[in-house]
Amino acid sequence: MTSKTDNAFIALWLVGALIAAIPALGLLSAAYVDGSFIPVTNDSFYHARRILDVAVNGLPLYEFDARIHVPEGSLLPWPWGYDYLMAMLVKACLLVSPGAEPMKVLAYIPTVFVLVNMGLFVALCRACSLPLPLAAIATIAFALLPLNQSLHGVGIVDHHFMELTFVLLTAWAAISFAARPDARWRAIVLGLALGTAPLMHTSLFLLQLPVLLGIGFGWLRGLRLPNLTTLAIALLVSGIVVALPSTAAQQLRFEYGTFSLFQPYIAVCTAVVLLAMNRLRREPRSIAMLCVLAAVLSAPILIQVLGGLNYIAGGQVALDDIMEVSSPWELWFKTGSVVFMTSSYSALIFLAPVLLPLFAWLTWRSQSSTDLMRNTLVVFALAMLLTQFRFHPFGSWAMVAAPLLAIHRLEIRLDRRLITAGAAVVVALSLITPFQNTLFSSFPTGLTQSYAMVHPMFAPLKQSCDAAPGIVLADHDDGHPIRYHTECSVIANNFLLTEQHSQKIIELRKLLAMEPGDIADAEPQIDYVLVHLYGVFGMTKSGPGVLPDERIRSFNSTLFNRLALDSDVPENFELLAERRLAGERPIPYVQLYRIRR
Repeated sequence: MTSKTDNAFIALWLVGALIAAIPALGLLSAAYVDGSFIPVTNDSFYHARRILDVAVNGLPLYEFDARIHVPEGSLLPWPWGYDYLMAMLVKACLLVSPGAEPMKVLAYIPTVFVLVNMGLFVALCRACSLPLPLAAIATIAFALLPLNQSLHGVGIVDHHFMELTFVLLTAWAAISFAARPDARWRAIVLGLALGTAPLMHTSLFLLQLPVLLGIGFGWLRGLRLPNLTTLAIALLVSGIVVALPSTAAQQLRFEYGTFSLFQPYIAVCTAVVLLAMNRLRREPRSIAMLCVLAAVLSAPILIQVLGGLNYIAGGQVALDDIMEVSSPWELWFKTGSVVFMTSSYSALIFLAPVLLPLFAWLTWRSQSSTDLMRNTLVVFALAMLLTQFRFHPFGSWAMVAAPLLAIHRLEIRLDRRLITAGAAVVVALSLITPFQNTLFSSFPTGLTQSYAMVHPMFAPLKQSCDAAPGIVLADHDDGHPIRYHTECSVIANNFLLTEQHSQKIIELRKLLAMEPGDIADAEPQIDYVLVHLYGVFGMTKSGPGVLPDERIRSFNSTLFNRLALDSDVPENFELLAERRLAGERPIPYVQLYRIRR
């Protein structure tokens, strides 16, 4: 039988899921256009293409795509697990409702998934021993967090909401295991969560780090946990098994940018260290042996680690153009707006730099395995949150839970009702702006003005590509949408993880720097050109408006400027479609050309 407390937490889960679903549904205006659904955000377009090819078009799940990074084609950096799972969910829904629009079914899956993620968050609050009032505040705050709204919004079929699922699952499983290490099933659940996480995204191998550190810190303090062998075996077996179907692993690749042998090797390393800690006693000789073992195991991954650090530092080509690789502080400096920060993260982000050293100190002072694991996980999560916007699924839970965990410690000495009421007020004030921005806003098609501007070109491009498939020369930011909407190929897109990706961006930039008359003879053979002008609007002397031609040219490539802003377009460039600004300066901000031969 369930207790009143159990029933209260179940009710909290359902209420939290309902609250989270409301702003997520508010993104419908970005996903529903011209009577049909489309993916929302750039990477969602490629995910949707691969998912629907499997679920609807009857294709096997492909991990190599000959229509991107042409003419070589490219091995996809994303693992097979997420898209395959989503395809199976779409298939199951279509069996129940055969007449449903497949993209509509896919678009709503992230929103429905708030039930899973809110349930895991509530379970995590219980594992952290938050009392019901503080857990309720945490749950409502997590439900309204703008970061989570962007994960679960209608049409946002990017993999990040599933990353959040495995982050929450791992944190709950790790704390539960630390609290009851004698329960073998808890060790198995934690091992399976860690081993299968990279199946959803290659970077999720990082979740093994805080768990290993939490257990390692405990070992150094004499807090030995039973069932470490069970944990190690569950991690090792699951980590290897999920990698077996991967094309990159079968090709014996060893790189963090694809689901290769790198991820199962990390599982091997973690399992070996766990087994060593299980066998060794805490003494200077054993500590030295563990250090040597860690150094030996780390040697093969050193180059990949340096590459990963380069990615985090924004060293890859074109990463400066991608918001998600910027840290919160870089975003603040770039935008110069506190409102942007609070709208993206909520005001709770400003507590994170304070909470990080606080929980590092609490980790040092922890006396139990449970406290040690919880505090280590919080430190890791906050560190990831502050590193890059892209890593916010790793840390959003801690941004909400950490201040309330700190407040819970104060409740021991201060009046509980006063502390709880104060926490509720602070959290509510921090979430007012992002909640209003989502609930009472209408969003552009695809959630960005950039995609909304170019969207009208995809219908004529699809028609032309159906009749005569070819290569489209376009900005890399339009690569995924072109692949989703058409049967044509692209030279570069927003895959920016491997050396090949960087080289294709460089190749694209060289082509865009050419004169129109030279494009027909360029390699690879270009069949279509999608002109997409950036920087058309901005601040002028008289206020916001259309910028002068000279300013617009400074934001765009030679090829786009010649085709859109000059009159001497070569005769072999056939204009298929365009959109112009209204008013005295009818600048064509998007154009679609076919090159006749």
